[in-house]
Amino acid sequence: MREPPTTMGMSEVCDIREACCVESSGVKDRLVGLARDETLKVLAPKPFKRELLEAIAGEDCEALDVKEEDDSIQVTVKKKEATQSQEQERKMENCMVCGGSLQYLAESVEATCIYCGKSERGYIICPKGHYVCQLCHGKGAFDAIRDLALSTGERDPLAIAEVMMSHPSVPMLGCENAWIASAALVAALKNQGSLKITEKQIVEAMERTKDQALTGYCGLTGVCGVAVGVGAVFSVILDAGCPKDTETEVTMRAVARTVDAIANDTGPCCCKSYVRTAMVLGCNLAKVHLKARLIPHLEKVSCLYVRRHPHGCRASRCQYLPKRPEIPRLGRA
Repeated sequence: MREPPTTMGMSEVCDIREACCVESSGVKDRLVGLARDETLKVLAPKPFKRELLEAIAGEDCEALDVKEEDDSIQVTVKKKEATQSQEQERKMENCMVCGGSLQYLAESVEATCIYCGKSERGYIICPKGHYVCQLCHGKGAFDAIRDLALSTGERDPLAIAEVMMSHPSVPMLGCENAWIASAALVAALKNQGSLKITEKQIVEAMERTKDQALTGYCGLTGVCGVAVGVGAVFSVILDAGCPKDTETEVTMRAVARTVDAIANDTGPCCCKSYVRTAMVLGCNLAKVHLKARLIPHLEKVSCLYVRRHPHGCRASRCQYLPKRPEIPRLGRA
């Protein structure tokens, strides 16, 4: 028996010289899991050369070097760098890479981000082997949401949230929408004027939300990131913390109330619906606990994401469904 694969610095060695073919050798799994800062040395029989090179190309990798020794070959493999066009072609529904339906797992699996090469445990994967980590999933969205929050003069958090959700960097589903919940609510409270809220506090609320809100955990733990976003706003404004009494109680109750409210919007989960419900509730909570009056203009909301929901829209069961179908207006002759 040959020795099991070993690691040599940043380069791993995969010996498939005793395999019957490339397909059954397990090398494809090693290629999928290869991080972008690593290389893989594959030792294979000479007759495998063509099939192996095809497998390498098929897994978004490239052969840096091919050496032939007697009856075997040694191929040094590296993950291809994501091109600028690939970054721009991200899909905002389903799999960001191919647009196909995602699998939501009951148990986490080891997965490697196709963009940055980081390996981690994940619950949401593409059947084609694509995986996008939390950081890459929200790439560009945090800065866009923050900039909108710092620049708007709007006092209706619902209106602010609608603009943020429509930004091209924000996916249909994902905890980028939780960042919107915190940003829109705290920005509206700042603009309302009765509370002394700084731009630094807006960013702090977003950062706290980002640290705790994880995509898919609304179903995995029952705590949606949108509720975390509302809690972060109250915590920052009230200066809540572990040693505090009333401040922390109010913050926790705000989160509990938000979870309870958005639980009525499940079946399937919809981040856009959750944000809207949280903003309306957030106005009520702000009035009670912060003595700040915000008016959410719910009558102006008409959801534009019906056809984008990968799990199917709740349709008539959703209060944000368009009140009437859009009828194109014809210009005069």
